[in-house]
Amino acid sequence: MSFVIKIGILFLNILYSILKIFPMEKKIVYISRELDKPPVDFLLLKADIEKRYPDYKNVILCKTLKKGIVSKFKYILHMFRQMYHIATAQAVILDTYCIAVSILRHRKSLLIIQMWHALGALKKFGYSIVDKPEGTSKKIAKALKMHYNYSYVFASSEYCRKFFSEAFAQSIDTVKIFPLPRVDLFYDSTYKAKVCRKIYSLYPRLYKSKKKIIVYAPTFRKEISSPLDEIQQFIDAVDYDNYELIVKLHPIEQIKYKNLNAIFDTHFSSFEMFYVADIIISDYSAVIFEGMLFRKPIYLYAFDYKTYNRNREFYVDYQRIFDGLIYTDCAKLLESIDQNSYREDITENILEKMIQRKEKSYTESISDFIIHSVKQNQELNCERGV
Repeated sequence: MSFVIKIGILFLNILYSILKIFPMEKKIVYISRELDKPPVDFLLLKADIEKRYPDYKNVILCKTLKKGIVSKFKYILHMFRQMYHIATAQAVILDTYCIAVSILRHRKSLLIIQMWHALGALKKFGYSIVDKPEGTSKKIAKALKMHYNYSYVFASSEYCRKFFSEAFAQSIDTVKIFPLPRVDLFYDSTYKAKVCRKIYSLYPRLYKSKKKIIVYAPTFRKEISSPLDEIQQFIDAVDYDNYELIVKLHPIEQIKYKNLNAIFDTHFSSFEMFYVADIIISDYSAVIFEGMLFRKPIYLYAFDYKTYNRNREFYVDYQRIFDGLIYTDCAKLLESIDQNSYREDITENILEKMIQRKEKSYTESISDFIIHSVKQNQELNCERGV
């Protein structure tokens, strides 16, 4: 297997060396395999750079890597497109692992930034969980040079820097504090109104209903291949006479749950759905930090904590810092929701650690850093004659 991977990498690098003959452009490339459509963080950055630095071209490339031979073949074809744009760009922005970025030999002047798609630091990922049931094998990580070639990694706070350094196997000096651009949208009333209109247009019953809206966003569990009884039990146990339930599964989740009363949304992100939520429920997903920014009641339905912790582990003491928000029993969770026994003081303390406070636009700060770093790289390599 490793021999086949080495041959594949050699072939791609030969092809890439030819592509690097094409002239470099003042171009920033954004690559994601989290979604098949541009993530909001990329769109915000692109719009800001086009407005304030109009001489830079922006290209967004998004495609998920799904199971199956056909899907994998289509992704390989997509990789060739990635390679051309990377070869002719001055900067690449990622929100997840990108094979082409890690395995190829790039120009020294190329700026590569890992702007991970999740806020804060909760469950472990990357190199923190190699050879764990929820992680990648060490052999595959080494063969595919997982998370190689980064110039910088972004984290959302000083507290999170050490965790991101570990996850990406990067020097702590390369980890810079920049919360994601979408945090700006929490303070944007115009954007909120626009998103709410779209949600109510698609689901008019939410607009007309006098019921409280629960948004349930469970995390993706890699080792699970069939519906979890506890999740289905919760969905079925909700009192639909008094609540509307929106189930937001992870974008790459393949498992399906059923209930005619619930809304299983695939059109909006969890972040967008939080605008219309009265109550937010998750478990181990970093979306809880986004939910906390909304200052809405949050509950954690951690029915499989022991198993999940054994398979994945956490950067923080989950049971300690979220004590008072965690429920393992469906009935007790629903009772607490009915009684509105939410602990706001807990979430405020967590937010202080996980997300740096707003000084100015997060999007503008990142744009400025990218353009400054690109210019600095180009100047250094001109001096060296590269």
